[in-house]
Parts: sequence; C-alpha cells; structure tokens
Amino acid sequence: MKILEYASMKNGLLTHKPIKPLQDAMQSKPYDETLGPNGIRIYPREKQNILGFGGAFTQSSAYLYHQMSEKEKRKALELLFGESGLKYNFCRICIGSCDFSLGEYSYIKDDDTTLASFNIAEDKKYVIPFIKDAMAYAKEELLLMASPWSPPAFMKENGKLTEGTKLKKEYYRLYAAYIVKFIEAYAEEGIKISILTLQNEPSATQTWESCFFSPEDEAAFCDVLYNTLKEKGLEVKLLCWDHNKGSMYPRASVMYPQMQEKIWGMAFHWYDGYHFDDLSLMCDAFPDKVLVGTEFCTSEVRVPFEYNIEILNDLRCGAAGILEWNLILDEHGGPYHHRETGCIPPVSWNTQTGDLSVRNTYAQMYMFSHFIKRHARALYASSPDCNIQTLACRNPDGTIVSTVLNCLNTEKTISICYQNEAFPITLYAGETATLLLRE
Repeated sequence: MKILEYASMKNGLLTHKPIKPLQDAMQSKPYDETLGPNGIRIYPREKQNILGFGGAFTQSSAYLYHQMSEKEKRKALELLFGESGLKYNFCRICIGSCDFSLGEYSYIKDDDTTLASFNIAEDKKYVIPFIKDAMAYAKEELLLMASPWSPPAFMKENGKLTEGTKLKKEYYRLYAAYIVKFIEAYAEEGIKISILTLQNEPSATQTWESCFFSPEDEAAFCDVLYNTLKEKGLEVKLLCWDHNKGSMYPRASVMYPQMQEKIWGMAFHWYDGYHFDDLSLMCDAFPDKVLVGTEFCTSEVRVPFEYNIEILNDLRCGAAGILEWNLILDEHGGPYHHRETGCIPPVSWNTQTGDLSVRNTYAQMYMFSHFIKRHARALYASSPDCNIQTLACRNPDGTIVSTVLNCLNTEKTISICYQNEAFPITLYAGETATLLLRE
C-alpha cells in the first residue's frame, strides 16, 4: 500500500502530515494473523454507495454570504466547496422559511387557492445567488435536495406557519402543486432539485415553522405528491421522515409497505442520540431503500456531540449521504428567529470585524468529506478495540480512505490491515486520522 495523504485532527485542529517520511517510517509488511489484537482489518467487500456530503443553503447563510466582499465570498466558497476545503457536493434547500431565515415567509399570498400569486422573489434576494455561486465554484455537480418546514399558513389547522399542527386534508393536492411550482421555479433559474423530503421533523411541534404528519398522513401525502410530480414529468426522488434516527424503523414499517417504489428512502437527524443500530436495522429490514443524514448541528450552549463519531458511525452503518445544518452563520450562531439560541456552523463570519473563520466542527467534517468521493463504496472494516473506531471506503478511482478515531485518553499504536498487507500507525489520545491509500 502507498500512502497518498495523511490528515490528523484533534480538538478541532487539522494538520497534514508529510508523506515521504511517513511512508518511509510505515513500510507495509505481509499480513500476520497474530496482529489481530492490534489490527484494524479492512475487507474488500462493498456496502452502500456514497452520494456525498454537504450542508444547507438557509436564508441566514445566504444573507451573510451576500454581505461579504468578493474576496471573502471566494474564501467561503473555497472552504466549503473548494479542492482544499470540504469539497461539499450534496446540499439542502429550504422550501419557504425555517428557523434560520430572517423571518417567516411562503411563496403565495394568504388564501390563494389558485397559486396565481406564486413567486420565489424572497429566495432570489440571497438564497439563489449563493447556490449559483456554489454551483459555479464546485468542481463537480451539486446534488440538491429540498425540504419544507411548513405549508402556507392557511393550509394548516392552526392557520400559522409555526407551532406544528396538521396540513388540512382538503389541501393535500394544492400543497403538492405548490411544491411542484417551487421545483419548476428553481429549474427556471438553472437549479435542479433532484430529491425532496416530505416534511422537516414531522413529529415535532416547534416554536418556529413546523407541521405535524402522522405515519399514515405522511404516507397519504406522499402518494399525492408522487402522483403530482409524475403528472408533471418531474423525476424527483422522495425521502420520508427527515427526523431523529431513533424513530426511523416504526415510521418505515408503516410507510414503506404502502408506498413501495414511491419512496426512495428515509432522511434522518441526530438529535435523539447516536442510535447507530437503528441504521443497521433499516439496512437489514429494507435493503433496497436509501438512508441520508440530512441535518445535524450543535448549539453555542449545548455540550457538543462529536461530529467525527457521528459521521463515522452513520457511514459505517449504512448512510449514503451526510449533510450538516447551516453552511455559514454569524458570531452569535445566527441570524435566527422563533428560537432562543443559535448553532455552530462549519464557517463563521463575524459581522463586526468581517473575519471569516472555521469552527472546530469544520475539521471533523473535513476528515470525511475531503477524502470520500461521490459514488465511493463503504467497505466492511473491523476494530479490535471499541475505543478505536474505524471506517473504510473505496473511491471510484480505486483509492482507499481509512479513517481511524482514538477515543482513548492515551496514545495507541495499531496496524491497518488490507488484503495481504499491514502497516502500523500511532494515534495520539483523542486523535482522528484519515489516510488516503493506493494499492
């Protein structure tokens, strides 16, 4: 095996180790079964196809991007989409407003049952220009997914965009037509929406934009939306749930048998804990369905989850894509509305000083998104120690990405074993290492 690149991350600090001295010091040697207790084994057997990594073009992120100088914009694009940065290639768009918008809005006037007033003027101010700049800057096509937080207020039982409650059944067809108009309007701007989630967090009643769908209601609306898309000749894949992964299986058990080919798979968030076995259960029970992690973040006041643990295990257990939340936020974790605190983004822009910086979550995402290419295949890999976590993927060009996380409070030397070769690496306490290898 030849080492092409070696990145290391600890406490949010990212470093790249020189390759030549590392290669000289880490000569591979024939695999020896006695390495078992100290060997990570990577197997050539493939698992799921990886679609990509990214975040969300929220109005808040786009508004901040709009205010930057051209130099700052280019730096932000390089950090997020560039070859030296996160290489994001799979992003989310909000249909209408969400909690990370400047305020509430939808695309039609109140009580417009004809959709004659439909327009995306609000998105044209900030969101669409940001998306277009990202599309132009990225080295590969951006896969784009859209998610609604709430139907227009008059279509809901409480007459508000916020505070949950249900979409009135008499408006299912109208709301489906509304979403189709959104897709068509974006297409006119040269932005292709390839994937839709049916509703963001459908079992949560939030103080911000939200709407409640029971499994039966979500299945019924999915049927209407699928047929409306088909009538318009639009090939858009549908993901259900779009909420915490600890509750995926009960929802899938209701929806999948009813929807069958109409549902492409399930979207999930991380806000109810790790629940990695739920992903494995979904892959085992529904092997023809896709799993996509569509949102995770940590707040300024919340003890942060470790992104690297989350991403590594989501991919290890079957996720095909990993998307975090806002791409850019300000020094206060905003702007936001109808909520008490902001979030930590990968890229932060200080509105007072104009400084553009990365947060510690940036490096944790980098360890995966920078190295794992679209249409890589996850590989089976095993670790001898539960405190040494590992993920392996094979890129389309044949390179192997091996990510190893040392959860111990002490240094650990361990061998990476693939095919008939093995070589040792030494990990500092709490270090995550990603190696790009070629056979």
